[in-house]
Amino acid sequence: MIARWAVLLWLLGTGAAAAQGGATAPGTCPFPDSLVADPVALTVVQQAVAGRHRLVVMTMGGAPMTGGGVADATQTYPARMQAHLQRLLPGVEVVLANRAVPGRSAKSMARRIGEQVATIHPDLVVWASGGHEAMRNTDPAAYAAVLEAGIAAARAAGADVMLVDSQFAPGFAGLPNIDTYRAVIRTVGELEKVPVFPRYDLMRAWHEDGVLDLQAADRARQAAVARQLFDCIGDGLARLVLAGSH
Repeated sequence: MIARWAVLLWLLGTGAAAAQGGATAPGTCPFPDSLVADPVALTVVQQAVAGRHRLVVMTMGGAPMTGGGVADATQTYPARMQAHLQRLLPGVEVVLANRAVPGRSAKSMARRIGEQVATIHPDLVVWASGGHEAMRNTDPAAYAAVLEAGIAAARAAGADVMLVDSQFAPGFAGLPNIDTYRAVIRTVGELEKVPVFPRYDLMRAWHEDGVLDLQAADRARQAAVARQLFDCIGDGLARLVLAGSH
């Protein structure tokens, strides 16, 4: 199980799946009504969509966001989010600035947020973290403080923020402390009034319901699963942004 998990994470992190090409049609992964039932208002996004008809999204995170720099970067999940937002917001130009860097801690990313936001001027920062901290047993209180500092820096520069919790994969779920860091993300999201995209819970549900086989042994199948996963996460993120923009 661990070997298959490691290969799948390699696919997600390096973008080998993305190199296969071809987007997955919307609706291939189910989403619970709770995802958008009680949305957190994204006031900067609202103003950008209604006023300028132009939405700039900056993404921050680790390897799964980058696709490994392959030629077909349109299959990374930030790129799929951009494509789905463009579909859901006709007449609005959606611009993506993917500033994810593999192997970086949340603390390292938080230090860069203010600088990046001041340069790019995004309306929304989508920030994924948690896995790095769980694997290194980072102090949860220190992690919470880092998230709060990053959110404050983005807001000070005029951007809304959305947090994305850690990804699920068989084997990764066995980390005894993973729920601690997921709880930190949820708590900070509630206290700071920013939406949290439940990536872990969605991936786990899709795997357990047979929508995505995260234990696929065949490399071609692993590539197809990863490609579908990128699209499904991008679709879900776009839905959550849309819910908060009305």
